[in-house]
Amino acid sequence: MATSNSSKPAKGRNPIKTDLQLSKLQPPASGYFDVPVAIAPGLTVRVYATGTKTYRWDRGAGLKPRIVTFGSYPTVSLKAACEEHDKLKQRHKDGVDLTMGGEAPKTVAELAELFYRDRILPVRKVPTNVRRTLDTDILPALGRLRLRSVTTLAIRSMVRKVVLRGAESQAGTVLQHVKQLFRYGVSIGALDYSPADCLEAMNLGVEDNRRSRKLTGEEIRLVHEGLDRYTGLSVVVRNALKLLLLLGIRSGELRQAKWSDLDWQEKTLTVPVANQKLSPRAAKTARPFVVPLPDQALALLKELQGADPVWICPGRKLERQPTAGEERATIGAKGPLDDKVFGHAVRRLLTKESDGIKLLPLEEPFCPHDLRRTCRSGLSAIKIPPHIAERCLNHSLGRIAETYDTHDYLDERREALQKWADQVDRYVNPPANVIDLASKREAA
Repeated sequence: MATSNSSKPAKGRNPIKTDLQLSKLQPPASGYFDVPVAIAPGLTVRVYATGTKTYRWDRGAGLKPRIVTFGSYPTVSLKAACEEHDKLKQRHKDGVDLTMGGEAPKTVAELAELFYRDRILPVRKVPTNVRRTLDTDILPALGRLRLRSVTTLAIRSMVRKVVLRGAESQAGTVLQHVKQLFRYGVSIGALDYSPADCLEAMNLGVEDNRRSRKLTGEEIRLVHEGLDRYTGLSVVVRNALKLLLLLGIRSGELRQAKWSDLDWQEKTLTVPVANQKLSPRAAKTARPFVVPLPDQALALLKELQGADPVWICPGRKLERQPTAGEERATIGAKGPLDDKVFGHAVRRLLTKESDGIKLLPLEEPFCPHDLRRTCRSGLSAIKIPPHIAERCLNHSLGRIAETYDTHDYLDERREALQKWADQVDRYVNPPANVIDLASKREAA
């Protein structure tokens, strides 16, 4: 495969139309190459030697910034990138000044464009989430206001409207982003102070977005029983949810995992940099994360063999029909599970009844990410050292520690995750006539 260090598409490289085509692009030995997106003229995908695939729009000579990015695949789907590309092109066509020509922004809308360009696009792996909050809640209420006329009362009223429509959690996100927006305005000299800094979530009815939910040992047993009894879930989703609990990896890391990432002999699953939750800046120096697999996880994975030749957790629908001449290994590939599947599955499990009795009788609901928190808390409960437990979840140990301690602790993590998997087994199948005192203490 030829490589290119220019911003132009490599010679002979065909435009792509689907996520499947994008997923099959192999990184060059060095440098990068660009591939045009057929369904969004002007949008390209830059494929780096590290495996990172970034969406880019070259706005043309004389415009600053000339290059606009839209996140990385697979975190941002091709469809989502195309939609964001169309929106930005339309805003530019409508005369929205994305640069202000070096002048200080005068309205909240102008400040928001600079904020999104300078503080969101370069560092957020999924910038579209912030864009959505700006367009849905912040700009409709404040966008036309001149910066220096915005009052604390106006911002409070905007946040309260989100609370009153029943979206307390989203209100927390709105408050967070609007504070960042006006602090950015102060940092570039457009404002003398931020009118949002004095607002506190507790006084606005805003829900704290920081979750602390974790499952007790008894709840883990009930979840396993519910998953096994509920026939409305595929074996892929059922086993995937159990794997999230055992391994503590993020749902996106598991959804995007391929059989080629799995080493049966070494008993490891490698999470590529492109699949990790990293900012574009952090991704430049990141390394693939190797997850040691306990015996229980290997058994669950073996049950998924044969469902799809590419993806460990395949979706149900074909992304497209295979074309003539494609490699046999890719024929019938369904693409990965949708990013909302796990959440939908948990919600169905929590509400499903059999003969008037809930399949999963939990007093407090949970979400898929709570399984990751449960794993981390469980590692602490079985006396795993904090630095090993953090590395099991691919958490940062801090800038100084990571500078001087580059050991991957693979053997230690393997032992830790096997101990945790054995503990989960004891929760799910407690020995007869033994009371789980630890679980009762957690519940209390």
